[in-house]
Amino acid sequence: MVKLSIIIPIYNVEKFVLECLESIFSQLSNKYVEIILVNDGSIDNSMKIVDSYLKEQSLDVIKKVKIINQENRGLSGARNSGIKIAQGDFLYFLDSDDYIATDFFDKILPILDDSIDIIEFNAKFFHLTHANKIFSDRKNIYKHGLHTINSEDMRAEFYGWQDWAVWYRIYNKKIWNNRIFPEGKLYEDAATIPFVYQGAKKIYSLDFTLIYYRNNPNSIMNNKNTKSLDSIDFIVKIFSSDCQTKYIRIVHNRFVIASIAILLKNIGILKTYFWMLKNFKKLDSEILKNIKSKK
Repeated sequence: MVKLSIIIPIYNVEKFVLECLESIFSQLSNKYVEIILVNDGSIDNSMKIVDSYLKEQSLDVIKKVKIINQENRGLSGARNSGIKIAQGDFLYFLDSDDYIATDFFDKILPILDDSIDIIEFNAKFFHLTHANKIFSDRKNIYKHGLHTINSEDMRAEFYGWQDWAVWYRIYNKKIWNNRIFPEGKLYEDAATIPFVYQGAKKIYSLDFTLIYYRNNPNSIMNNKNTKSLDSIDFIVKIFSSDCQTKYIRIVHNRFVIASIAILLKNIGILKTYFWMLKNFKKLDSEILKNIKSKK
């Protein structure tokens, strides 16, 4: 029986993939977990490092690993391939340059009950090549424990302050509902997770840091190309076509504010960009108040 499937896309991460794997396999024995490694057409030594590391593991551990080799389809395509073969009742998506806490499974597995839809937890951000240099914490804003969403207003509250990065939470496969990440687009998490979240009724918040996220200065948040602009337009249209609910309107407007700020930074209008950063919470609060006042 597999309770949890961890899907890890791998693409040209030879400098970081070993750290990611060690964080998992050091605590994997006797756990109802499968690890799905998706080689998304890596052209560096990433998979050689993976193969070499796996040869050092016991047969019982090796049985928990599945490897997919495919031509490069991007992060979304790799995740989608992993979802197709996942056997676990729950899904978790881990980037191959990040790593999990040493007590990840001890904290997660005891609460993987079918009645739980989503499990959320805290994160720490660290510099690209210095795992010991934490520069930011991201704490779960909800009290530790189980929360039941029983009204649209309560769901709107949950949506109001969410970060939609996929790796912040574990998902019951039953609420995933065959949804896929959009391939060929950036900001794929923002285009997917708010809609998965719609099906969640019971959310368990853990006040523990369980994921360490590597900050990459070359991330899509600093991307200036036309693909970034096209992706923003694509996601705004997705939200606009499904804005009949308060909570999707909240996500739509927050994404628009964030996108404008990113674009201002990328084209060099820094004065307005920094003003938006300074006033983001105020702008967001005004939007949230306006949305809540509408029926």
